[in-house]
Amino acid sequence: MSELEEKNKAGGELRTLTAQKMTLASKLRSITDSFRFQANRFCQKRYINNPEQEQYRSLLLHLKEDKSLVITRLDKGRGVVLMNKNEYLSKMYATVNDSSKFKRLSMDPTVAREQNLINLLNRLLKEKSITKQFFKISCPKQGCQML
Repeated sequence: MSELEEKNKAGGELRTLTAQKMTLASKLRSITDSFRFQANRFCQKRYINNPEQEQYRSLLLHLKEDKSLVITRLDKGRGVVLMNKNEYLSKMYATVNDSSKFKRLSMDPTVAREQNLINLLNRLLKEKSITKQFFKISCPKQGCQML
């Protein structure tokens, strides 16, 4: 009981908990311990691969060393695509150069959008609507200066 009394001290004061508060505290500790146990078990289980998964992983790592191959994920699903690099690049170029899917821009709109964002953030900072810390986090990495 002295350990419990020691934990309940706050600033030299001794807190006296009612039986109801002790019961609630005990239940809370039990729930917290159960959650922690299940979270740890989930994390450990997540990284344990069965032998078949290990074989696939080992094979993919070996194939990754071959520079003439490209290994990528499927657009949908959880599969893996293995392609000849030249074939992959030709398909990518064909897709990007397809004018029905993409349109070539004369200039990059990103620069103007970044500048608009920087101007907005500077205005909000001057109005004290945001903090300097938020400004630094929100600002694009290139060319962002506080005015």
